[in-house]
Amino acid sequence: MHVEAVPLYLSEVAPARIRGGLNILFQLNVTIGILFATLVNYGANKYDVSQFDLKTSLMVLYPLHV
Repeated sequence: MHVEAVPLYLSEVAPARIRGGLNILFQLNVTIGILFATLVNYGANKYDVSQFDLKTSLMVLYPLHV
């Protein structure tokens, strides 16, 4: 599902009293993901490690944790 379609879908199917909160939580999760990706890139560039291996392993390990 495209990122642009998720808030629209949430707005259509959510009850009116929690509609805004769901959209805020969605945007918060996207922002936290961007922050996490930025911190990983910063850490990989700061230390002399194989950047591709570090980033790929973190992408694989995080969904396994959740």
